[in-house]
Amino acid sequence: MKKKIIVVMLAITLVATYITGCSASTYQDSYDEAKKQVDEQAAEMQKEIDKKVDEIMNGDKESEAEKPEKQTTPTSDSESKSVKQDETEKTEEENTEKTETKEITAGAHDIAGATFYFSKSVNNDVTGKWRISTVNTSMSAEEYAAEYYKELFASNDEIHGIVNFALNTTSRITVLDSKTLDVAIIEYVDGEDHDAKELFSGMTLANYQVNIESGKAEKIE
Repeated sequence: MKKKIIVVMLAITLVATYITGCSASTYQDSYDEAKKQVDEQAAEMQKEIDKKVDEIMNGDKESEAEKPEKQTTPTSDSESKSVKQDETEKTEEENTEKTETKEITAGAHDIAGATFYFSKSVNNDVTGKWRISTVNTSMSAEEYAAEYYKELFASNDEIHGIVNFALNTTSRITVLDSKTLDVAIIEYVDGEDHDAKELFSGMTLANYQVNIESGKAEKIE
């Protein structure tokens, strides 16, 4: 009886070992097959990703190549001259704008060795910018214009008349720009210094441009 039991148990053990061995072998085969499929799918996916990346990179390069180069439109000579002219006119306007710098008193002022009798207004002047002086000197206005400007001009938009009884002339001094005065020598008309409507009505005898800093005069033909 005992021998039968031992034989049966031995048979059961052999069968179980066989079955276990078969199951393990089958599981390993299934695992290897699944891993193979996963590896193949991963490889395919990686190929697709690499392809998309290449397409994107190549597309960016083509877009950059298609962009037009930034060009600077050359400025023509006429445009350059126009700009320079506008800048010059603007500078001249700024230089001739009213810029009160000091209070000028009416009365006697000694300039370049001569005494000028200065008035801050002219009868019938509607601009409010005309000034009048009288003097008795052998000097012509272009000789002392720079000194006169520094002494008696309160702003660059003023117009000054200087009646010189010694030379029988009336001179008109105005500011051209920050460096230059315009001086006109005009034949005196009796009584013009008392009426803005008559002032500067005589015949022009000469025109000068005077450098404010140096006082040098250049006659304008």
